[in-house]
Amino acid sequence: MKKFIYVFTLLCLAVGLMSNSSCSSDVKSTSDSELQAQKVMINNIKYNKIKDAIETLQISRTTVRIRLNSKLDKWKNWYKLNS
Repeated sequence: MKKFIYVFTLLCLAVGLMSNSSCSSDVKSTSDSELQAQKVMINNIKYNKIKDAIETLQISRTTVRIRLNSKLDKWKNWYKLNS
């Protein structure tokens, strides 16, 4: 878990989510099981599983997780759908 937090913090710095506050205040955590079963809407395209979005968009699971959970306006078109 500590390794994940370290990598996650580095990714937050890389994508500009961190400012003077910690990255964890901008992003909520998501479990791997939620990532596989969760339906999402990304830029007006519905994906039945996050895995489908990862494969279609050809971006990493971590990037998708950060964007889906971000409170930044830049990613407001990336959100989870209620099942």
